[in-house]
Amino acid sequence: MSVYLITGADQETMEKQVENLGQVQDSFAGTSTTFSWEIDASPHFHARSITTDHGWKITIDRGLDVFQWFEFSPFNAAAVMQEARMVKGCEVNYIHQAKA
Repeated sequence: MSVYLITGADQETMEKQVENLGQVQDSFAGTSTTFSWEIDASPHFHARSITTDHGWKITIDRGLDVFQWFEFSPFNAAAVMQEARMVKGCEVNYIHQAKA
């Protein structure tokens, strides 16, 4: 499996953004999943979707910001288990794009 992330540029924190993406990429080293990324500096970039190599496009109207705020603590299950986190309302659309 491979993950290729295209993300928008955050001009104010670009250096930290690049550092963080590099750390994510490094964390995948030695796993069966490759991770790569690029920053789209276009001022109109606002994609919130996942595209698979099987013809599916999954759009999420909130992007990945679906979780409600929670207090981070080593004693809070939500800190380590996504299923323990409350989510915000959002729409998820699954679209199959037939290949010509």
